Amino acid sequence: MGKKTTLLALWCSLLCIVYFGLYRGFIYQIFGTDGNEAFIAFCALALFLGQNGNLKTLPNFLCSGVCGAIWGWVFLMGVGFLMPIFNGSFLPAALVDIFVFTSLAIIVHTFILRNTVFNNMAYVFMGVATTFSGMVAPGLLGVAQIAFLLICGMLIGTGTNEMGAKIFGAPTE
Repeated sequence: MGKKTTLLALWCSLLCIVYFGLYRGFIYQIFGTDGNEAFIAFCALALFLGQNGNLKTLPNFLCSGVCGAIWGWVFLMGVGFLMPIFNGSFLPAALVDIFVFTSLAIIVHTFILRNTVFNNMAYVFMGVATTFSGMVAPGLLGVAQIAFLLICGMLIGTGTNEMGAKIFGAPTE
């Protein structure tokens, strides 16, 4: 491991510590949770780095992730709406809900919104999946919390990649 790689690893670790300290220190209280959902930002960070995220792609990733959090809320509301139709049974309601809303999300973001900042399906599904963690605030406050956590992870990734460019030089295009 070279000096430059070590420096980048230390920088990313420092950003992660600052985020985690701030979130677990007091920010989570705004959402009325226990703070154990802090991992969501690290999931977003992993996806951001895995997709070679940067300042140019950040708006696309952010908008798609926020849409995913909204879709996750819609999924949860859909199950609640469908359960009475299935005599209170969760499983058939969830199966129909997942089929319908997954299909809709893919159609909307892949085809209808394909030329917009809302077309990153990986982040749409990151928002959906993290909504199901059960650790976030209920309702629309949970949507805001998921969006906040995804944004935190992406900002750590942006800071890491920007510093990486300063350490290693600009990436070749």
